[in-house]
Amino acid sequence: DGQLVTDAYFFFYDWEVAFEEVCDRKTIVVEVGDQNDQPIADFILSDTILAIDEGTVLQASNLSTGGFGYVWRFGDGTLSELPNATHTYQQPGNYKVTLQVLGANGCSDAASRAVSVLQEQPIVTSSTTLQDETAGVTWGFYPNPATESITVFTGETSGDAAYTLFDASGKLCRHWSVERHSTTTLTLDLHGINTGLYLLRRVERSGERSTKLLSIVR
Repeated sequence: DGQLVTDAYFFFYDWEVAFEEVCDRKTIVVEVGDQNDQPIADFILSDTILAIDEGTVLQASNLSTGGFGYVWRFGDGTLSELPNATHTYQQPGNYKVTLQVLGANGCSDAASRAVSVLQEQPIVTSSTTLQDETAGVTWGFYPNPATESITVFTGETSGDAAYTLFDASGKLCRHWSVERHSTTTLTLDLHGINTGLYLLRRVERSGERSTKLLSIVR
């Protein structure tokens, strides 16, 4: 009757398509996508460090190929099915942004990126030599990002000091008390701490303190 018949097949079988009528049979062209044409999920974020006090909106740009459907998960229970999405976090913390891409062949792929949301943006001028206005000793650490430990350097013999690690929500994660040492470097163990963005604070015995951003990856 001249109508176009369409269907979608998601199984790897040989299909036979035929008319019920014996006479007047016509050739039917069935287009089947390449089973190797899998969707590939990929995306970039406008930033991976956000601050709630600045009202920063996260922009997620889709770079995926071979997809016709998209599902964004922002790690705080919210979803979006737009090809490109935006999101504003309401609570500080470390989140995982995941994009799931659905392909026409019934397959899917996913990619994830980590985002750290702070209550307020810390005043940071350098990730290695930051010195607050109240700090009496210039110090730094390496590597950053770090995995299992960091080496802290002060450039001079240091007195008693304490190092405290906070996550993006302000929760205390680890504390180190260091007595006066004759060397200019020391090692802080990071085993057992999850990936994400953290604040490492150094407090002198005199009360002077300074804070740096530390990224932990695995």
